[in-house]
Amino acid sequence: MDLTDFLIEKALVPELQAKDKEAVIKELVRSLTKSNAIKADDESSVVDALMKREELGSTGIGQGVAVPHARHPAIKELVGVFGHSTSGVDFNALDGEPVHAIFFVAVTRCLLRRASSGPCTDLSNAAERQLLPTAQRNYRKR
Repeated sequence: MDLTDFLIEKALVPELQAKDKEAVIKELVRSLTKSNAIKADDESSVVDALMKREELGSTGIGQGVAVPHARHPAIKELVGVFGHSTSGVDFNALDGEPVHAIFFVAVTRCLLRRASSGPCTDLSNAAERQLLPTAQRNYRKR
């Protein structure tokens, strides 16, 4: 699986305006709504699902990267969007550093019921393989 397999290109946010975690999540979900990847009626419940997931533990994986993700029954296929913040956002990342690259993923519940070798495992592996090397290079430049 490649991250570009489910990224919604027209939802890309090259410079996030939001300055905190919840506002970033809302901005990314709104971007997916505007690109018709998420129905407007589902927008607030998708945000709620993401915030509930964040309560379980931060999705800030460190080195400037966060991968907020959630299950939602209204999502019919794996969808994702990328947002960038030059100034950085506090995501309670594992390394305590601000997050600059935010990659949001939504998936339907039925996809997550599959065995551990299904699309979510593939997604985690793809994120690690494709996002972390770039984040590590950028992190070392600072």
